Amino acid sequence: MKKTIIFIILFFFIITGNYAQVQRQTDSSQTRMTNTDKRQQKLQMMQDLHLTSQQRGDMKEMRKSMKQQKDALKTNPNLTTEQKREKLKRLHKEQNEKLKKILTTEQQEQLKAKRKDKR
Repeated sequence: MKKTIIFIILFFFIITGNYAQVQRQTDSSQTRMTNTDKRQQKLQMMQDLHLTSQQRGDMKEMRKSMKQQKDALKTNPNLTTEQKREKLKRLHKEQNEKLKKILTTEQQEQLKAKRKDKR
């Protein structure tokens, strides 16, 4: 009788544990954006802001530079996680400052409104 009760309890815990893991996996996958979605979002933003060819080129260079700096940060074994996080914050601030120099004030307002609507 004791073996049966122990078996039932053990079986219950195994089943509920597996179910909980499946739930977490589906929740996290639903919130991730694919690279295609991100690319579509960038293209849509460029169209909505009516960027000039000069602005598009400047933004492309800025993103390329940012990606190189991020990759260098991520692969740097001499930095702690906290140091990497701080440097990444600084990189994002620099990127926002560069973006302000590229966009006109009207485009900056449009971008700000779009970001606010996203949240």
